[in-house]
Amino acid sequence: MAPPKFFISPMAALGLLAPRLHAYTATLAADIHLDPASASVNFGSAERLKVGGGSYALLKFSLPTAPPGTALASATLTVFVSELTRAGALNVITPNSNWDETRATYASYSLLGLPAGQAVSVARSATFVSFNVTSAVRAWISGGPNNGLAITGDGGTVAFLDSKESTATSQPARLDLVWSSLAGAPGPAGPQGAQGAQGPPGQTGPQGIQGPPGPMGTQGPPGAGGSHSPLKIALRRWGEARTVVARMLLGNHVPLGLETDGQHVYLLTDKNLTKYRQSDGVIAGGQHFGPPSPFQSYDPQLFAPGATLAYDGQTTWRVGEGAIFGGVDPNEEFYGSIQGSFGRARHIVWDGAYFWVATEQRLLKISRGGQVQLQLQSLPTDGEILWDGSGIVMSSPAAGTIRKLNTVDGLIDGNIINVCAAGGLMRGMVFDGESVWVACTGEGKLVRVTLPTKGPGGTALTTDAFQAGGKPVALEFDGTHIWVANENGGFQRVARKTGAVLEELMFPGFSKPSLLRFDGVSLWAAVVKSELNGASQTVLIKF
Repeated sequence: MAPPKFFISPMAALGLLAPRLHAYTATLAADIHLDPASASVNFGSAERLKVGGGSYALLKFSLPTAPPGTALASATLTVFVSELTRAGALNVITPNSNWDETRATYASYSLLGLPAGQAVSVARSATFVSFNVTSAVRAWISGGPNNGLAITGDGGTVAFLDSKESTATSQPARLDLVWSSLAGAPGPAGPQGAQGAQGPPGQTGPQGIQGPPGPMGTQGPPGAGGSHSPLKIALRRWGEARTVVARMLLGNHVPLGLETDGQHVYLLTDKNLTKYRQSDGVIAGGQHFGPPSPFQSYDPQLFAPGATLAYDGQTTWRVGEGAIFGGVDPNEEFYGSIQGSFGRARHIVWDGAYFWVATEQRLLKISRGGQVQLQLQSLPTDGEILWDGSGIVMSSPAAGTIRKLNTVDGLIDGNIINVCAAGGLMRGMVFDGESVWVACTGEGKLVRVTLPTKGPGGTALTTDAFQAGGKPVALEFDGTHIWVANENGGFQRVARKTGAVLEELMFPGFSKPSLLRFDGVSLWAAVVKSELNGASQTVLIKF
């Protein structure tokens, strides 16, 4: 039988001349964020880049020399969102003017430019976001000015990106470049030749280009024995290494609320509002009340961390009698109030466009300009409120329930959900990006509620209960785990998928925590410190 004949089609012949690819990663030469809330401050050495709420990040890369005989095939910018305060979308643009990482401030630099890629949605913390910026980089290679790239937030989006100075997660921005080269055009196909003998195996080909970063995986179980890395110990990321690193004495003040803006921590007490630097706890501003105190008739049991304070991307606001107040001290850009006849404001949240204020009788939707958009009279306002990215969630200790309201007309979106025993304390409610966690204080349990979603692929309502190991009085989410402050002074780190307790902390001499807040790196808590003489005082600790 005649041997089989083989031939190479013209299309296959073209495949043999396919472009060779050359992959490089450009060097990140400079990065900074500019913040209108600190317009004269240079953040060139910050470990995180704040994006959204008026702030934006600037990135500049040093481009490598292109390999001879090549053309740029693609350029991909990848940033790591270490913390997402408010979900939304990120944009990338090419600035029109140059900037200096060591000197640029919001007041000295005007961001004008054109889009360099399409907006990319971001829905959770600890995730990579990539943009196709090929056109912008080609313009630089062709001789256009390289003023870098700017990252901005869409609408109410607020996110924090790793900078090149980051030591916590160390995922600075990357610019991956791919060049392609192509041999000359193919000639006409020759006559078919006789089949040759099988040749020897060829050499191993060159290593392929690096793919884009994959999503961050879930944390694995603790290993048996061994010691943690020096970096993790230095950053206090493990229980046995986590200690109190700063404490601020408050005397006999009653703590009412905690909030962060990415650079500072704000503490509201019955006597003042104090602004601390996140890095070292040094006081950076403040406002003293009274006498008399505007909160002297308030019940401290009604307050929750963050619910008495709200950061809107520009200004920190607090509740008060017949008004909400913006700004911490008269030196800030905005310092004033939104007045109204709505009585005593208990809780406030910001949804990216409007404030939602819970008073003793009503829930109000208010614009930044002070216009009341909605007044809802028939809702229980005895509990906490939060924004979950798509609606307002309210708890009611009297009924032991939570409910979600849509932000257009304030109507209940779904059902009223029973989570705790009616009439008991519900001291703590937090959103983890997927579910709402509620503390049933008197019952010593945590309830995770995954609210239903509509449309294709929608999910059903689910509730799961977990024992808290004490009486929970405050909850917080650090981007990965749920943190629980218990009445006995202990703190627990809880897996948000399983409810398992991963870590328990006790700090000798400290008890009765009432507030808990995560600033992107560390936790802050208001606790009571017992003195040797039997006296006690309130203390704000960072750990």
